[in-house]
Amino acid sequence: MFYNRADELDALRAEHDRDQFVGATFEDVCREALWKLTTTDRLHGSYGAVGRWWYGEQEIDLVALDDRAPSVLFGECEWTTSPIGTGLVEQLQEKATEVRWKTEAREEEFALFSKAGFEDGVTEQIDDRWHLFDLQSLASVFESGDGNE
Repeated sequence: MFYNRADELDALRAEHDRDQFVGATFEDVCREALWKLTTTDRLHGSYGAVGRWWYGEQEIDLVALDDRAPSVLFGECEWTTSPIGTGLVEQLQEKATEVRWKTEAREEEFALFSKAGFEDGVTEQIDDRWHLFDLQSLASVFESGDGNE
């Protein structure tokens, strides 16, 4: 006996496509938030260029450059149902070492944007060079301009 599961497959494909679209849109929102944060004193650098970086299989969602300092910000935007843990913190730090831009003289800072928030213990594993944004703090960037409530 055969069962026709085409409708279920179509629904799964549609859900996957929607998540990919929303994930890409979330990255755009995070990029805009980074531009807004650049006009505040919340970040260490005053970034004039913001984009993404990739090399081979490595990719970083957000890389912002400040030639004057020199300073660089590395960021990841995660539209997932799981909170971000220390694994992503370590992965981003590792990928940052691959970015060949003023490696000897630059100051680095990091930003993580997460739909689902952060696991317990993440804030204890990072220092003041890290900025964490859940959906609430991301929304406040656009409301108040700096993400502080």
